[in-house]
Amino acid sequence: MTYFNSLSMVTLQHLVDVAQTYGDIEPIINAGGFTQTVAISAANSVMNAICAVAFPHKWNEFNIPPIYTNSLQQDYAVVNPAGVSGNLVLTAVSLVSSANGTAVYAGSVTGGDFNGYAGVPFVITGFVNSGNNGTFMCASSTSTTLTLVNTGGVLETHAGNAISAAGPLLNMSWLERGVAFDINNSAVPKPYVRIECGRQLPQIQASYVGGRGLGDPGFFCNWFPNRTLYYGIWGAANVGNATVGNNPVANSVYTQPLGSNSQPLNPITQIIDANGNYLLLTGYGHEGSGAPLAARNATPGTTVSGVGATTTWTVLDPNGWGFRFTPVPSTTGTEWQFNLTAQMKPVRFTSLSQTLAPLPDEFEPHFRQGFIAELYGRSPEKAVFAKYQVAWQQWLRSLQELRIKEDRELEENKFIPARTVFGASRSRSNFQGGAWPFNYPRP
Repeated sequence: MTYFNSLSMVTLQHLVDVAQTYGDIEPIINAGGFTQTVAISAANSVMNAICAVAFPHKWNEFNIPPIYTNSLQQDYAVVNPAGVSGNLVLTAVSLVSSANGTAVYAGSVTGGDFNGYAGVPFVITGFVNSGNNGTFMCASSTSTTLTLVNTGGVLETHAGNAISAAGPLLNMSWLERGVAFDINNSAVPKPYVRIECGRQLPQIQASYVGGRGLGDPGFFCNWFPNRTLYYGIWGAANVGNATVGNNPVANSVYTQPLGSNSQPLNPITQIIDANGNYLLLTGYGHEGSGAPLAARNATPGTTVSGVGATTTWTVLDPNGWGFRFTPVPSTTGTEWQFNLTAQMKPVRFTSLSQTLAPLPDEFEPHFRQGFIAELYGRSPEKAVFAKYQVAWQQWLRSLQELRIKEDRELEENKFIPARTVFGASRSRSNFQGGAWPFNYPRP
């Protein structure tokens, strides 16, 4: 029996080879010798069109790192776990660009193909010149190089190491769905509630009950850029200023939420330091006598601790994604683990050797149809460009067929009314029915 890879094995070069068999398209691809530029531009347009379809493609899904509720905290900045790249062995700093403020680190960069690490911070160690060591943001990558934003880089041939720091969540396009587990409950299976993902939620403080209490869904969620989330101020009073309270102060204790009988009574886990950096708690412990402080405009992924503190805070990327939930978690009580699933941004093609992944091979004919249409749309010749309208209509039909091909399974096993027949003032979980069927788990 033959088994196939779930991801595409078809390269952009194959699509170029097919397109060059069209006599009127071949001159478009080879215009001025820029075959790669034209083909990559067309391919990126097609992938964006596929991902723009209002449909949750299974092949384009990914899971957000788990989020744990904190006392009275509605907003949650998120970082990808440190070390996901594994230890990368470097051999040299092979190029330094003062104009771009970058340094190119050569070595074995597993996972770096096609800018796989762009936007990920790396901790560099092991080089003799201190300017080559530190935490730097990756601007681009290949399988043999990391181009890092480092204005102090020095040319050097020496063994070094690179490992990814806790980087921002940048690859998300939109949220699909979620589930919240009562994670510290000893019961098996654990109680859970559904999370409904939407576009916009207001900042609130009070937990409220009624139509949006812990019925179904139990929580509502949307994403925001980190810079628009709410942050506390270390040492600030809980009254008499613009903050809404629950700020960390000297000797505050942050208790690990997993394994506790009840949600710990922790201060807010994200703050703005005195230099304007957004900081996220990534190591539990107690605060010391002084606030954590990173250098101004510190590289995301940089870690700091306050004077005498055992906690660890990580610098956030203001442009990374975070999340807002309602209702607001209680002071103590149930510790919820939020598991969210999202759609990735459309993959960006950078080379003809790149495959169509994550698109599966079964959808390659649809991609090819769009690729051909895009090339006709780039022709400067009137007679050839005239074929664009027909090719475009064929591409739209093919795009619809792709959507239908992905939608052959049963869509939902239930539907939930927005409110009960007794009126909007009554909770939809008060009465037995479609919104609360038999055997549906209560929190």
